[in-house]
Amino acid sequence: MKRQYVIAGLICMLALAAYLPAMTAGYVWDDDTFLYENPWIHAGDGLARFWFTTEPYDYYPLTSSMLWVEWRLWGGQPWGFHLVNILLHAGSAVLVWKVLERLKVPGAALAGALFAVHPVTVQSVAWITERKNTLPMVLYLGSLLAYLQWEDGRPKKLYLWSVGLFLLAMLAKTAPVAMPLVLLVLAWKRRGRIGLADLRRVLPFLAISIGLGLLTVWYQSHRAIANEVVRSDSLLSRAVIASWAVWFYLYKAVWPVGLAFTYPRWRADLAAPASYLPLAGMVVLTAGLWLLRRRLGRGPLAAWLYFLLMLGPVLGFIEIYYMRYTFVADHWQYFALPAVLAVLAAAGAWAVGRLAGGNVKLAWAGSALLLLPLAVLSFRQCGVYHDNESLWQDTVAKNPSCWLGWDQLGVNQARAGDILKAKALFEKSLEVFPDQGEGHRLLAKALANQPMPDYRRAMEHYQRSLELRPFDPITQTEYCQLLLACPVQSLRNPAKALELARQACKDHPNNPAAKSLLQQAEATSRRSRPSYLPQE
Repeated sequence: MKRQYVIAGLICMLALAAYLPAMTAGYVWDDDTFLYENPWIHAGDGLARFWFTTEPYDYYPLTSSMLWVEWRLWGGQPWGFHLVNILLHAGSAVLVWKVLERLKVPGAALAGALFAVHPVTVQSVAWITERKNTLPMVLYLGSLLAYLQWEDGRPKKLYLWSVGLFLLAMLAKTAPVAMPLVLLVLAWKRRGRIGLADLRRVLPFLAISIGLGLLTVWYQSHRAIANEVVRSDSLLSRAVIASWAVWFYLYKAVWPVGLAFTYPRWRADLAAPASYLPLAGMVVLTAGLWLLRRRLGRGPLAAWLYFLLMLGPVLGFIEIYYMRYTFVADHWQYFALPAVLAVLAAAGAWAVGRLAGGNVKLAWAGSALLLLPLAVLSFRQCGVYHDNESLWQDTVAKNPSCWLGWDQLGVNQARAGDILKAKALFEKSLEVFPDQGEGHRLLAKALANQPMPDYRRAMEHYQRSLELRPFDPITQTEYCQLLLACPVQSLRNPAKALELARQACKDHPNNPAAKSLLQQAEATSRRSRPSYLPQE
C-alpha cells in the first residue's frame, strides 16, 4: 500500500512541476466568452440556466457549474482556475496508471507518468476553457476503474458508481461518449470474446451516451454553429481527412514537437491516389493486429481500437464549430492519448525485462530519460498559453495560414489603442483567407475608428461580412449603428439601417440588443440621431 502512495505522489509531483508556469498565466482566447465575460457565470441564477435552459451555446452543465462556484471563490483571478485544472490532470494521470494496472498492462505506472507530463496535454491543462477536458477525464477514468473493479468481483455497488460517474462525465462534456464501445473492447481484451452478459452490462452506459450525445449534437448545430457553414466537403473527403487526422494524432503522441494552437486546415485531393494511403494504412494495421493477436496478444489491437473510438467524435463526421479553423487540435486527443502511452510503456517494460533482465535501476534510468525531456517540453509549452499575445504570436509563427491568429493579434492591438497596427493585421488575415466574415467585420471596425476614418470602405467591408455571415448579430449591430450615425452625412442610410435592424430582430428574436437596435433605427427614421459609433 505504501508503494502505491509513493507512485501516486511521484506522478502528481511530475504533473505539478511540468505545469508550474501555468500558475502565473492569464486568460487566453475564448476564456472571455466561456468564463470571465460569460453572463451566466456572473448571474445569480446561472446554475439553473446552465442545467435547465438552452441559453448557453453548449450543454456542459457540470463544468459550467464548477466554474460558476469557482468564480465566487477566486474572484476572477486566473491562478485558481489554472490550479484546479492542473490538479484534475494530475488525478487523471494517477487514474491512467490504476486503470492500466487493473488491465494488467506492463509499465502501467510509467504510462500514468507519461500522461502527466506529455506535451500534447498542455492545451487541455493550460487553457482554462478546457476544463471541458480535465473534469470529464477524471470522472470518466474513475468510472472505468470502478467498472473494472466490479468485473473483478468487487462489491456490486461499484457498478452503480461506474454508471453514476459516467453520467457526471458526460454532463461535464460528452467527449467520453464512446465508453460503451470501449467497455466491449476491454471485455474482448480480457476474456477473448464479447458475450450477452457484456452487452447487457453496457446498456445503461449506451442509453446515457445516446441521450446526451444527441443533445450535444443539437447544441452544436443550433447554438454554437447556428447558421454558419463549418464544412461543405463530401463524406468521402471527410473520411480521407479523418484518416490523415488519425495518423497525425499518433505521430504527435509519439513525437510531440512543433505543437501549435491551430494547425493548417487540410484540403483533400480526391483525384490523387496518395490521398487514400493513410486510410489504407489504417485498414492494413487493423488487419495486421488482428492476424497477429495470438503472437502479440490482444493488447495492441485493443489499444488501437480504443484510440480510434475515442478519436471518433472529433474526426469530422459530426460538425464541430472549432473546425472552422482546423481539423486537428491537441486537446481533441486528450482522451485517446493513454492508449498510445500504454503501448509505449508496455514496450519499454518488455525491453527492460527481455533485454536487460529486469534490472530495476536500468528501468528507473530509462524512465527518467523518457520523462524528463517530455516534462521540459511541457514546461516550455505552457509559456505559449501565458497570455493572448504569446499564444497568437506562437500560432502564426508556426502556422502563417491561421487567419484566426492574425485576427486575434489585431484585436489585441485594437484593445491597446493602436488602431493602425490592428488594421494592418486584419488586412493580413484577409490576405490569407479573403472569404471570412469575421475578418471583414474587424477591418470595417478599424477603418471606422482609425485616426482618419474611411467610412465608405468600412461600409463595404461590413456589407461583405454580412454576405458571408448574414445572421451574425455583432456585424448587424455595428453596421446598423454606422449607417445611422456616420459623420459623413451623404453615407448615412437610415432606411437601410431600419431594414437591417428589423432583420436582426427576426434572426435573433430573444436578443435584447437586437430590440434596442430596432428602437434606435426607428427613432432615427423620425429624425432622432444616435450619438455614437461602434468602439473597440
